[in-house]
Amino acid sequence: MKKLFLMFIGICAYAQIPNLPNHHAVLITGDTPSGAKQKIVQQLELLEKTGDTSMVNMGIWGLQEAIEKGMSKEEIMNSEGYDEFWNDTYLMWEVLFQKGWPDTGQLDHIHVLYGNGIDYPTSNKRYQASYHELPHITDHSAYYGDVVNIFDSLKYVMGPQDNLFCWTFDHGGRTGSSSSKLYVIDVSQSTSPQIVDSIYLPALGFLRMKVFGDYLYLLDYHKGLYIFDITKPYHPTFVSKIEKPMFTDFEVIGNFIYITNVYTDIEYEINIENPYNPYISDSFVLEDPYESWGWGGWGIACGNYHYVVKDLITKFHDFAPIDTIIKRAFKIEFPNHITDAYGEFKPVCAREWNDIELYQHDGVDSLIFIESGNYYDTISWTDIRILRASDLHLVNTYDLNLPYKLLVKDLDHIFVNTEEGYPTGKFYILKFLGNNLVEIGSISTKSLGNDYSVNDNLEYAYVADGDSGLTIIDIRTPENPKIISNLKLKHKAMGISHKDNFVYVSAYFPDSTLPVFLCTMDSFILDTEFASFIDSIQTNRKIFWMQQCFSGGFIDNLEDENSIIHTACKYNEPAYRADNINRSGTFYLENEYDSITGKTYHHGEYNFYTMNAVRQKEIWPYDNPPFIPSDMNRNGGTSIYEAYIWEKEHESRSEHPQYSDISNIGPETYLEWDDFAPPLIPSGGTYRYKRENDYNWGINLFWKKNSEVDFSGYNLYRYNNLIKKIYKDTSYLDFAMDLRGKPVMYKVSSFDLWGYESGKANIPLIYPIGISTYLDATGGNNGRRITFYNGKIYAFYSSENKVYCITSSDTGKTWSLPEYIGDGKYPVCDRITNGIIALWVNGASIIYRLNRNGIWEDEDTLPPLYIFIIPEESVHGILPPSIKVSRDTVNIFAEFVIISLPGEVYRLEWNYGKFHIDNPDFAWEGVDRGPGYYPMPPKPKTLSPTITLKSNTPLLGYDKDGKIFYAQKQDTIWKRWEICAGYSPSIDYKYPYVYLSFVDASSKLRVISFVPPSDTILNFEEM
Repeated sequence: MKKLFLMFIGICAYAQIPNLPNHHAVLITGDTPSGAKQKIVQQLELLEKTGDTSMVNMGIWGLQEAIEKGMSKEEIMNSEGYDEFWNDTYLMWEVLFQKGWPDTGQLDHIHVLYGNGIDYPTSNKRYQASYHELPHITDHSAYYGDVVNIFDSLKYVMGPQDNLFCWTFDHGGRTGSSSSKLYVIDVSQSTSPQIVDSIYLPALGFLRMKVFGDYLYLLDYHKGLYIFDITKPYHPTFVSKIEKPMFTDFEVIGNFIYITNVYTDIEYEINIENPYNPYISDSFVLEDPYESWGWGGWGIACGNYHYVVKDLITKFHDFAPIDTIIKRAFKIEFPNHITDAYGEFKPVCAREWNDIELYQHDGVDSLIFIESGNYYDTISWTDIRILRASDLHLVNTYDLNLPYKLLVKDLDHIFVNTEEGYPTGKFYILKFLGNNLVEIGSISTKSLGNDYSVNDNLEYAYVADGDSGLTIIDIRTPENPKIISNLKLKHKAMGISHKDNFVYVSAYFPDSTLPVFLCTMDSFILDTEFASFIDSIQTNRKIFWMQQCFSGGFIDNLEDENSIIHTACKYNEPAYRADNINRSGTFYLENEYDSITGKTYHHGEYNFYTMNAVRQKEIWPYDNPPFIPSDMNRNGGTSIYEAYIWEKEHESRSEHPQYSDISNIGPETYLEWDDFAPPLIPSGGTYRYKRENDYNWGINLFWKKNSEVDFSGYNLYRYNNLIKKIYKDTSYLDFAMDLRGKPVMYKVSSFDLWGYESGKANIPLIYPIGISTYLDATGGNNGRRITFYNGKIYAFYSSENKVYCITSSDTGKTWSLPEYIGDGKYPVCDRITNGIIALWVNGASIIYRLNRNGIWEDEDTLPPLYIFIIPEESVHGILPPSIKVSRDTVNIFAEFVIISLPGEVYRLEWNYGKFHIDNPDFAWEGVDRGPGYYPMPPKPKTLSPTITLKSNTPLLGYDKDGKIFYAQKQDTIWKRWEICAGYSPSIDYKYPYVYLSFVDASSKLRVISFVPPSDTILNFEEM
């Protein structure tokens, strides 16, 4: 209780934080593997004794399968298995935990009610809390009170915006061929009684009910003893039970209850010192040396001695009818303890379901009154027999037609109800006078009398009047009793008791939609009671997954406009364990064998497929389980409806999963945590271009993946218009370049499973200057490929040995179609007076072309304008050049591949040259040579050297053999300085410094600065 109280404070504290979700999940597993085995064995023992399946609870998990396989009790107790109670609890918790449900500290939103409140000590690390670096996952035990408390706590903290998920896995049950109900009736106004409460009960009708102190004790032939706390007499609260079938009568003496059992021949002693935790403390076998076979006790009365009436069959022939049944009365003395008891017996011929009452005089046992009769002889008779308590001597008999219940208040007030006058009954008031009973008064009741209770003031008799409900008889004038009121109930009244002005009536009724129940560690919860817990909680949506037997019977009680219910089976079916067989009848691994522990780990059939569906993967192999394609609409998450479809279509046991969703919200409801917030805005937007030809271009958009648990997909917009919903991919290829000439803007947003959409992220497009088949389409990495003139951007690229120019008049928002300007590759460009120059390589030649005032000069004037500059004949090829123009003088720095011996070896040279655009004649100057020879034409790390100018002095940077060099011409000699290891240099000058950037040996970008040397010394420092 302390643990739950602390949890409740934590929930309340969290609930005070505004605008935060307060969803909660309740997982209820009311048994443990060992407990499950014991319950199966108990039911098999009962089935062996009775041979009647109606006497056992077929909702006990695994019982149906054990019967079908013919398993013995020893096989069950020694079998591996029933660990699914823990395995599936753990996996259900894990599904929620991995879907974002908080379950640490005060943010505890997964409430695991398991068994005795302790994680199951499994040897498999996969099913241990430490697998997720947690100390435990179990929050509370799964006793009846724990379930009541958790739901009671949630009703104070959840609101109409919150979702409730409830998963149950335990034994289930049906109430038999009938269901029962306990009515609480206020009789303070005896002429107008009022129903103030009612509780469903899993029994046929409680036949014995007694109030002692603040507790109501109910005894049922099929289910056992149930105890309710009636401290608040108008609202009984179930607290505990002792489950044993065929209990018949009981007496309460101090802290003990003594109960007869018609089948076991045993009187039980039950310790009720703590009514919340009763237990069988002792027992006594009612042995009769003359009986060859017999039933146990029908009735009991306790005083100085215990008096029990039981059956005795004195003659029994195999395969022959019973000849004679004689009832015997036992007088039992308990000098020390019940096990020390000894008794004597006398034949009294008491009827089945007979009642026995004891009258004490001055605290000493005096007279015994027993209903008696014989229905087995040709002539039937009934009476009340009066015995002397001291020696069980028959004092007298009083003929009475079909007496049912006796109540001796004193010798002047003895009450009996009978079944005479069928279909009506009769209520008698008698007294003991002259060694026999004498009638004082009587009155007919509306139907067969069942049970009754008389208040302490001897004013009123409250009769459980069968189909007529509660009948109240005024007995203040015993000679003339009168019915003063009758309260019709919906069900047949069976048992009755009272406390002060409140009467408790048990009733049963046949029903085609029988109430079912979910077992807990110590009790059960009827479907109606479970629904009442849920109804008291405000929610947005309620999701129920139920694995237990007969779980479909919960649907009619839980159905609501905001509820989704998925159960393992119908209301009248058991649910089954996973069997390693798929729908087609072939082997399919459902219960995994772990070679590390050498054990098989089991699951419920329904649990296995349902959890696989929402997890979208199986459980085994643990490190790489196969994918489950349960997401039918491929939106990233498996909805509650999709999980139902997957489970229904793949499980193979003889059960029929049920589904209820009145408002059709299942397809849009998920187990992912709803944080009431949109997902993050996509980041990392970029793009690449793709073309089928020069006039059919596409753009391939990219962005970073969103990993939020409730994430679903992306919305892609063009011109603010949604063009595509994208779920798993983080890219999209859009052939939209027919919009060239117009501004195009793409935007992308994220949306989650619950429908929240993030803000839109712009993907800033730098529109393409062209699409090329070359990786080095735009020349060297340090060559100038783009320039600006007269309001236009000019850019150059090559593809398939053709050079193209593309222009933009709106600072790069849109671009022209590519314009062919010549054959070759590695184009570079720069400004000239009134225009630009483009220069590129074609084989062993460098070609240039001029554009003056926006017009490319015509090829018809080729000699002066389209000039081949042919270097020495030993040149094999020219790698990407760099240029720098000053006053229409074009400075070129390029790397040559030289054929040293034609067709055999190659070497590298770095050469400088310049020409005026109006006088293209010039010669190359050698700047540096490579360190060695190559059998094939070498490809240097950098695609081009780099050049800048200080006034008219060229300043050069290049890499050679993995080292950065700087070169400068002094007088007529080129001088070179080795800087450091690196590659891909780029150079620029701004008075008074030269800035040289490059990538060093550790792949880091570095920049150095220095003053150009006037001698052979170069001093520089890193920036």
